[in-house]
Amino acid sequence: ASGTPLKFDLNEAALWDETVPAPFQSRETMVLHADLRQLADALQNIDKQMASKAASSERVKASLEFETKLMETLQARVQTREDAMKMNVGVKTNLYDAKESLEKAQASLASDQGQIKQFEAELAELDSQKQKTMSTFIADNESKLAEAARKADGAVQAFNKARARLSHMKLYAPIDGVLQQVAITTVGQVVNTGQQLMLV
Repeated sequence: ASGTPLKFDLNEAALWDETVPAPFQSRETMVLHADLRQLADALQNIDKQMASKAASSERVKASLEFETKLMETLQARVQTREDAMKMNVGVKTNLYDAKESLEKAQASLASDQGQIKQFEAELAELDSQKQKTMSTFIADNESKLAEAARKADGAVQAFNKARARLSHMKLYAPIDGVLQQVAITTVGQVVNTGQQLMLV
């Protein structure tokens, strides 16, 4: 939710297939924890900015309430001065002073209203940035997962090919017996097609 800190339990063990070697598990767990800490720090920073903007917005709203009441008082004062002028019992300077005070209060009120709209826009932008940060993190890890799956598939294919090649490199005698006149004496020795290698 917006403004709610996202927490991760880095002590929680990742679920690994039992065939995955322990060193690999340890290395990848460390990488995952580093990525999660980076994400948590980024989100915490955004949350702090949002909290600061929200607090500033609340202060301006409180000021806005006071200014609204002040406006009502000043409007009543201007009306009183105008009524007094109509009855020829007031002084023009008092009316001008009252109008000047009202105009200043109106300007301050308009400024605070503008600030509140600005804070709301900034909060919306920070919330969008937070969602984007999380979406980017998820997308990056899904991409890494897909790449790891492709590499795993490639490794399986390479293993199967190697196993097939290895199976063609082994010679099996059709009968049990003792080998004699062995022509192969060193590892990696090259033999020719049709060459007799041994007798059983």
